[in-house]
Amino acid sequence: MANIITIPNDNDAVMNSERQRIVPWAPSHGWTYTGYNNESDHIAQIRRAGAGQGLQILDFDCHGNPTVFNHTNINTAAQFGRTLAQSPGFSPNTAIYLDACNTGLTSSYGGPIAQQVANGARCTVYGTKGYMTGTYAEGNERCYASSQGLPAYPGGQDATGRNVWIVFRPAHAAQSLVRVLNSVMDSEPVPFPALRMAPDVTINYSDDEKATILDVYANGGLLKDRLSGKAWRVENPEELNTSVRQVMI
Repeated sequence: MANIITIPNDNDAVMNSERQRIVPWAPSHGWTYTGYNNESDHIAQIRRAGAGQGLQILDFDCHGNPTVFNHTNINTAAQFGRTLAQSPGFSPNTAIYLDACNTGLTSSYGGPIAQQVANGARCTVYGTKGYMTGTYAEGNERCYASSQGLPAYPGGQDATGRNVWIVFRPAHAAQSLVRVLNSVMDSEPVPFPALRMAPDVTINYSDDEKATILDVYANGGLLKDRLSGKAWRVENPEELNTSVRQVMI
């Protein structure tokens, strides 16, 4: 099985620094490094580096935001995923990490781009919760809701390690969950209790009209939209919990 980390051949200070660190590190840690020049070359170089092996993890170390990761944007992301999925060794068990800033969030221009790649590739894709340093491959990830005075994107968080990542499944895998969530959000909102609760699970929700972040509380009994602040009672918590578990498998 192949674990591949890619970095664009862009000649800028950040990418040059990433290459200087990753190129000598990768071979002795079970990773194959490859560079690339553009979107189509990205896929070509992954295929070359994979050499027909099963593709286990693809880690894309690059620049990004909610609608872009390096040479791929929100309009081409699904097709990028579909073409990538035709590579030898690619399967629904392949995991993709968009190792760039804010790739798991939304902006005024759309996103999250991680969801579009997941929809196209039909595999699990991981996006980041904020401005990013480090890589999944190295296990030194860190993200910040805001960095160097820059404003946070909606839902941005400070996190370290594997908590940096937001999981995105292909849309078809979440249809049951979307149906349940829509039913809950069609009900009358309720005040959020003044209790020291933490969410049981966080769901990245998107449809044709909006994208938001939903937190589930009280063992499935309460749903809250993190961006709007609205909350709803869940009449059938077990139905919600079952739908969430099916998506998380």
